[in-house]
Amino acid sequence: MTPSDIAVCSYFALFLYSGLESFMFPERLAQKVKRLHDKLQLGDTSKYDSILSSLIYMTSILMCLFSIGIMYYSITKEKQLKPYMLYMFYFFIIFMVVVTLIYYPFWQKNKMIPFLTNLSLLSGIVYIMSTYVD
Repeated sequence: MTPSDIAVCSYFALFLYSGLESFMFPERLAQKVKRLHDKLQLGDTSKYDSILSSLIYMTSILMCLFSIGIMYYSITKEKQLKPYMLYMFYFFIIFMVVVTLIYYPFWQKNKMIPFLTNLSLLSGIVYIMSTYVD
């Protein structure tokens, strides 16, 4: 295992933990649903909460599976996994863009540091993708 493989595994461990967090801590899922509900300004009704909860669960599952897939490929260089790598990276890119625009709009006061943090995470994904996908 090379230092770059360790770096990739460490990088995607962040996303793996973030995905697992929704399953390990139910109160965190409720917080995520409430926060997303508030950000989308869906009003006082809770009829959207089950949809938002399902969306967060689905995203969390994909985040876990794709993080594991990228870490596994980083370690083993398994050729059967390579055709799917592009889709995994596209998922993370779309996820980061959507999350950043919803939660950390740079045009709002005091959102620049979280915005730049997510921008650097997005840049890391693009850089890793450029080295793994031909």
